[in-house]
Amino acid sequence: MPAPLPDRNGLKAEILRRVAAGETLKAVCASPGMPRPRTVYGWTWTDASFDDALAEALRKGEWLRHRAFDEDKARAFLARLAAGEPLTQLVNEPAMPNELTLRHWRMEQGQFGAEVRRLVRMHQVARGVARGQARLARYRPWNEAEGDRVLVRVGRGEPIPGLCRGDPGLPEPWLIERWRRESPEFAHDLALHIQTGRRKRPSRHAARRREAVVEALMMAILRGGTFNSLQGRNGFPTRRTLGRWVRKDPEFAKAVARACRDREDALLAAQLDILDRAGSLPMRSLRRLLAPLRRRVASLRTRPGFRRSRRG
Repeated sequence: MPAPLPDRNGLKAEILRRVAAGETLKAVCASPGMPRPRTVYGWTWTDASFDDALAEALRKGEWLRHRAFDEDKARAFLARLAAGEPLTQLVNEPAMPNELTLRHWRMEQGQFGAEVRRLVRMHQVARGVARGQARLARYRPWNEAEGDRVLVRVGRGEPIPGLCRGDPGLPEPWLIERWRRESPEFAHDLALHIQTGRRKRPSRHAARRREAVVEALMMAILRGGTFNSLQGRNGFPTRRTLGRWVRKDPEFAKAVARACRDREDALLAAQLDILDRAGSLPMRSLRRLLAPLRRRVASLRTRPGFRRSRRG
């Protein structure tokens, strides 16, 4: 005897409840007995009410994760901040509010925001005093030999903040800045070498933007988005930029292709879902039900980033 089919309505209700409570859809679908994300998105193609409810639950869950004030978490955050832990380190821990959440809490919760400002200011003053004393102990006057070593490295394209990390014998950025004030000749030569180094240094802006939007972009493609429809929305780059990433970044191209395959699987699952529920409907009625999905499949046949070859 075949195993009974899962209660789809029950699964939908459980997914909506957990997502609205703050869990991500990926985490919910990773639980035993839950469908895969692409199956859930397949349901949204055939159930408009579930599609709307899921979008609303995702908005609520996003708000809870990034906006809702948690007194216990805020109290623990203030205790660790008062103990001297850096704010930049705390916001990167999963159990603490992230940077976006903290900014919202500080604006909405006046007492909490004032206490954060007080603690941050107190630590800034203490660190400034300690940093000044440490720098005074490490100070050494400019000399031509060390200055030339700095100029060579900067001219190769290395950024000034990274010089002492790669070679502890080189001066720190604050000391280089002080040498610029003490020696006009060194300041002039350093400015020229910085311009030369910038031309040799690879641009990192595109990579940073790509890392920030790639996950959201993949989810948007899975839900039926294209480069043309998504460009300029929710911080996404232009279609031309996205296409260039596909052509020049193999990993990004693989992620886009994977998202497109998952989207095709979701559309196929949606069509199979209609066939399962169709029963003995006439073929004409069945075709009418499948027509929107088939048109959608046809419109998405050309994958994002595809470029037709020009014939002479």
